[in-house]
Amino acid sequence: MGRANVPTANASILRLQTLLGWCDNMLKDESKLRTSPKNYHDRVFKEEIIGHINITKHHYDSTSFKDALKYGFYEFQNICGWYREVIADVGMHADLAKYWLVRWPGPGCTADRTLIEAGAYMRTPKRKPDSLSFDPKLPKSVRVYVAMWFRSPSGKRRVQAVREAYSQAQDR
Repeated sequence: MGRANVPTANASILRLQTLLGWCDNMLKDESKLRTSPKNYHDRVFKEEIIGHINITKHHYDSTSFKDALKYGFYEFQNICGWYREVIADVGMHADLAKYWLVRWPGPGCTADRTLIEAGAYMRTPKRKPDSLSFDPKLPKSVRVYVAMWFRSPSGKRRVQAVREAYSQAQDR
């Protein structure tokens, strides 16, 4: 190893030591973790775990070890960091903390891409409307997420009001 790689190696060792300490604390303090029913962020996190494990296994099996390390270590830590941030007010779910710590070599199922994409959308910074660009030549697609609220009577009334206000002739 050249001298230029020493700071990188030291940073990697520190990162591993920090991760090992965090893992030990999670296993020791399991009683402090949440056991209530899983919420939306819990489900997204579980699907991201499954997805990253499958991606990592694919890269590992195809001997693309750099990508396997990227998804199996760095990206895996990133999804856990995001999860801990969004559920800071309620705490990590006990089952998911253990699942993230010990799930290897494979989850035995495919990930729900819809939940993963929804989680990725929530993590991306939103652009200001004036910075949006539209190219009519590019393919277009949209994925609409509908909340359970729309099934309630007040939600249905509001959806109906929007339908009635829409003018097909003016396309608005």
